[in-house]
Amino acid sequence: MNLRDLEYLAAVGELKHFRKAAEKCFVSQPTLSG
Repeated sequence: MNLRDLEYLAAVGELKHFRKAAEKCFVSQPTLSG
């Protein structure tokens, strides 16, 4: 696990929604959930 993974995890935890977290992190939703 690296810092980017932790940022993704924090965004999902904060927003409680994969699509919104993906938008916040500027990545696609499959990248975030995969």
